[in-house]
Formats: sequence, structure tokens, C-alpha cells
Amino acid sequence: MKVLKIVVIAIVVSFLFRLIQGIPHLINMQADTFFVIIIILSMIIIAVIIAVIIAVIIARYQHKEYMYKTFWKRVGAGIIDCIVLMPLLFFIDMFTCPNGEFMTLSSTIINDSIWLLYSICLHGKYGQTFGKMLFKIKVVTTEGLGINYSKAIRRDIFLISLAIANIFFYSYFVEDIRQFEESSAFIESYVDNNANNYDNEEFKKHYRIVVDFYRSPFFWLNYFAAMCFLMEIITMLSNYKRRSVHDFIAGTEVRRLDIEQSSGDKA
Repeated sequence: MKVLKIVVIAIVVSFLFRLIQGIPHLINMQADTFFVIIIILSMIIIAVIIAVIIAVIIARYQHKEYMYKTFWKRVGAGIIDCIVLMPLLFFIDMFTCPNGEFMTLSSTIINDSIWLLYSICLHGKYGQTFGKMLFKIKVVTTEGLGINYSKAIRRDIFLISLAIANIFFYSYFVEDIRQFEESSAFIESYVDNNANNYDNEEFKKHYRIVVDFYRSPFFWLNYFAAMCFLMEIITMLSNYKRRSVHDFIAGTEVRRLDIEQSSGDKA
């Protein structure tokens, strides 16, 4: 936007500069004084009209661009959504992970299902989660209309795919996860009691199990999820409407409601 303003100013200034340059030529040509005045006034009027038209275009563009400045609001909305669901998820983990397990198949299925139902149902019904309601932003179609459940599901297609993959990977690596939990507990206990002795063979064996687990395909899924999240952020920041990959998939965008409401009041 700053670049556009500079370009506009440069056009107007160069136009006026050319006007000033042309005045001596008109005088040297011994043109009629009235004719010179008419030419000067005409060029000034043209310059003003051009400046006004460009200013109007910039104002409209700024307004539209500001409507889509939702990055930090979306971050805040995500934090609020986590706070809303955290007590419920913590309560569920008390029953699905009674012995303090890293994760269980039941906790994976239930927690992922809660997240997906929360997002899909609220977006499909209202176009907003509780976090988005608080920050006054809303998911709409590219035409500005409300979205339906179909678009809400398409928006979360990445999360749905990751949830299914997470359940599959957990079922396949359940024994590795059990060994990882046992080795992690052993290492934690060993470090507390033998802080300066890491040459113990039993410690090395459990340490290798933990390291190998972090290198296993089970954790590749987490790395892939992190890459997807990063891709979403980069995509969002690379266009003025702040549309992420899931917005392009679903044909949606996120708008600020305070801007739309203020525009409606003026109308």
C-alpha cells in the first residue's frame, strides 16, 4: 500500500512538473495569454481529477484490505478455542489415560473427534467458533455469503486426514509407544537419582529406545503436521485476503465483522 501511495504521488508530481516545464514554451511561442491560462487551468483540473480518482481507488482498496487483516485475530481466536476445549479434554484424559500414559487409542479418537466436531459444527452453523465470535471475525464464501457444513468439512479436510492417519499410526505402533513410555519413565527416574552418571548400560538402552521412537514414522506424522501448519501460515501471509490453503480448498475467506458492520451503518 505504501508503494502504491508513492507511485500515485510520483505521477501527480511528474504531471505538475511537466506542466511547469511547458509554460515557458507557450510563452516563447508568443501564444495568446488567454490561451496560456486556459491550458494551465485545464492541466491543473486534469491533475486534480486524476488525483481524486486514484485517491478514491486507494480508499476503497484500503477498506477492502483492512477487512481481511485477520491474522492476529485468528491467532487469538485459536487460543480462545484451546482454552474453551482444554477443561473438557483434560477431563476426558483422566479416564482415557488413567495411568498418565503418553496417549491411548481411546484418547486419540475422542480428542480428535471433539476438535473436529467443535470446528465443523460451529463453522457450518454460524461461520464462527467461540474464539472467532469473541474477536468478531467470520468465515464466509468468496462472495461474502455464509458457509454450509459441506464447506466447513472441506475447510478441515487436512485435520480430518491427520486425525485418521493418527489413529492408524497409533494402532500400528502401539508396542513402540508402550516401550517409549516405559523408557521415558526410567530415564526420568534415573536422571533424578544419578545426575552425573550416564555410562550405565541400562540407561543407554532406554535412551536409544526414546531416540529411535522420535525418529520413527509415528513422529513423521507430527513433522508433516508441522509442515502443513507452516504452509498454512505462509499461504495466509502471501495474499491480501489472508486466505490459507484450507480456504482455497473450501472456497472461503475470513472477514472482520466490525468493518462490514461499520460499512452497513454508513450505507
